Amino acid sequence: MSERGPRTSRRQFLAVCGATPLGGCGAALGIGGDGATAWATVQRDPGHTGYLPDGTLSDVGLVSGWDLETDIDGLFRRRPVFADGTLFVPSETELYAIDAEEGSVVWTRSRTTTNADGEEVPFRVGRVVTDGDCAFVAWDRDDANDVLAAYPADGGEARWEFETNTNLGAVLPVEDRLYVVATLPEGQRLVALDAATGRTRWRRPVALAGNPPLAYADGTLFSGRYRDEQESFTGTWFLQAFDADGGERRWKRGVTGYGVGTGGRLARFFGLGGGEPNLTAADGRVYFGTGPHELYALDAADGTVRWSHSLEGGNTDTGHAPVVDDDTVYLANLSTAVALDAATGAERWRYDEARIPFEDPQRYPILVGDTLVVPEQVTLLALDAVTGEERFRLGPYDDGLVGVAPLAVDGRLYTPVGDSVYAIGRS
Repeated sequence: MSERGPRTSRRQFLAVCGATPLGGCGAALGIGGDGATAWATVQRDPGHTGYLPDGTLSDVGLVSGWDLETDIDGLFRRRPVFADGTLFVPSETELYAIDAEEGSVVWTRSRTTTNADGEEVPFRVGRVVTDGDCAFVAWDRDDANDVLAAYPADGGEARWEFETNTNLGAVLPVEDRLYVVATLPEGQRLVALDAATGRTRWRRPVALAGNPPLAYADGTLFSGRYRDEQESFTGTWFLQAFDADGGERRWKRGVTGYGVGTGGRLARFFGLGGGEPNLTAADGRVYFGTGPHELYALDAADGTVRWSHSLEGGNTDTGHAPVVDDDTVYLANLSTAVALDAATGAERWRYDEARIPFEDPQRYPILVGDTLVVPEQVTLLALDAVTGEERFRLGPYDDGLVGVAPLAVDGRLYTPVGDSVYAIGRS
């Protein structure tokens, strides 16, 4: 455990000309509405909708904020979460708790073990999620058991720890529970933990991917696994639904998609739907992208395919979680952002001038009110969610690449940029 923090540089956001729209210095981001006071996981909620319905974004002139410089290489690839006025930002081997109002490091946590040579070596930080009270950190090492630890948002020692045999594949906070896919001595299990105590409520044997997607909506957990066809570009993804109260499987559905075969490995290298896709669950549907072009909408109750949509002709990868509001599904990867009718899959609009790098397409857009925020390579793109028209861009930032997973909470937009963390919005 450590209380030291990264080097800091406190300055008004007004002084950072790189944080203005490309049209020139003089306008920036205003965020209104109370919105959420927590951002539990990537794309905000257990369903991974990425939607903050009460927030608003507007091009309203420069607003005071802060940016925090760190020594963390590749910080822009990290996925921060937020709870109780604290922004939790993982590095490769440490968790940083940052005061969201002031931009100062409050505390850090790290974990070490002793290897076969008697050397003290660090654990890597895997997933970080929160329930609004604690930050849950998955600590990972190839030569040691993975550990899930619960740290109070205001600091202090871990309240509890949960140790796995080798692999901690997924962590999802839902109300007073924490759902985990873990490899235990008896095999892979879907486990429900009490978020306050870490005690196991139930566990069920499962056959899922090693690093599976996991989403939740309306009392049901959704996950999946891939069955490879040897030396093939495609195979079959099996999406599964489990009762969140007891873990019993409700249904299983297979769909064709890219994966881990020869073609799948190539697709994963380029970020085109390889590996484990993400899921979004909302309003009675589960959205499941198989990459690189096919998106499925399944009935959450029984797994029936309601519709599928091919995005061929655009430059969008469906292998990442879409953003979903009340009636629209949004995807944004590579150079294309697209909006689909949630009920039918019909295309509503398409935007073909996004600037997401081809070699690093796995970025997570969010929807704040009626504005879709897309993290590009060195800028943040804001699109009108109804029409697809560009509203403004923030950047380019002089610190480096924009974070892959921005979040909006409590009146501000937070994002890693290069090796810094930015807070944009209200004073």
